Amino acid sequence: MCLALPERAEVREGRLPVRGAVAVPGGGCPVSGMGRWWCAPEDVGVLSGWCGTMMVGDVGLGEWEYGAWGGMALRDVPDLARFVGDASFVPPGGESAAGFQARVGRWLEGCSESGVVLVSAAVVRGLVIAALGGDAGMALRLDVRPWSRSELTFYRGWRVSVVSAPV
Repeated sequence: MCLALPERAEVREGRLPVRGAVAVPGGGCPVSGMGRWWCAPEDVGVLSGWCGTMMVGDVGLGEWEYGAWGGMALRDVPDLARFVGDASFVPPGGESAAGFQARVGRWLEGCSESGVVLVSAAVVRGLVIAALGGDAGMALRLDVRPWSRSELTFYRGWRVSVVSAPV
C-alpha cells in the first residue's frame, strides 16, 4: 500500500517543495499492519512516531530534488516551460524528471516484500508509473492526490489495483 502524505506547506503556497521532515495531521496514521514500512530518509523520525512503528528510510523514496529551485514560487522559476516539458532538463543542483522517475523505479524494482510506503504524492505517482512500465512523460497524464491511498501488488511483476483513493 502507498499512502500519499498531505501536501507540504510550500506546495499549498504554489512553491516547489524542499526536502525536509514532513508535517503529519493529528489523529495518527490511518493504516496499520502489513509488513515493512518505508519512507524517505528525512521523514523516518516523524513518521515512526506518527505511525507507532519503525520506518525504514530509503533514498529511492525521497522527494524530487529541485536543487536551487526548491522553495521557489512556480511563477518565479526561470525556465518553467522547459522544466515541465522536457523530462531530461535538470534544474540547477537538482534532478531531472527522468532521473527522479528512474530513481523511484529502481526502488520498486528492488522491492521484494509487501508493506506500506508513506511518501509524497509525487513519489506515489512515480511508483505507479514504474509499476505500469511508463516513463517520466507519463507523469503529466496521471494525478495522485495528496492524502490518498494507492495499491500495488506483485505477481510475476508489479500491478496497480488502486490509484489515489481517499484515505
